[in-house]
Amino acid sequence: MGEAKTTKVCNVLRCIFDHTIYHDNNAEKKEKKKEKKKKKKKKKKKEKKKKKKKKKKEKKKKMMKKEKKKINKKEKKENKEKEKKKKEEEKNKKEEEEEKKKKKMKKKKKKKINKKKKEKKEKEEEEEKEKKKKKKINKKKKEKK
Repeated sequence: MGEAKTTKVCNVLRCIFDHTIYHDNNAEKKEKKKEKKKKKKKKKKKEKKKKKKKKKKEKKKKMMKKEKKKINKKEKKENKEKEKKKKEEEKNKKEEEEEKKKKKMKKKKKKKINKKKKEKKEKEEEEEKEKKKKKKINKKKKEKK
């Protein structure tokens, strides 16, 4: 009977000891779990922060790209306008040159025509003079006869 009591006491002690170990292990596990959770939370927070930063960076990049595109579009438009203006000026200059040329040619032609008219008039006057002279000579000849 003494042996049974010892066994019973041992069993009770073992049970208490196991229970304590169980609780200690459980507490350790809980602590580890807590720390793991904390680490996970920290990691998640870090990731979130990183993601936010990345998103911000992307947004900034996108905005910069948009701004650059806008500036390029504006410059392209300005260059197009300049080119258009330049072409228009060249066209006007060419037209002016053509107009000047035409006027010059017209003037030259007019001068030539006037010269010819003058020559013709002079020739006619000369012929008229000759005719008159001949008539006079003929008249004198007739009178002599």
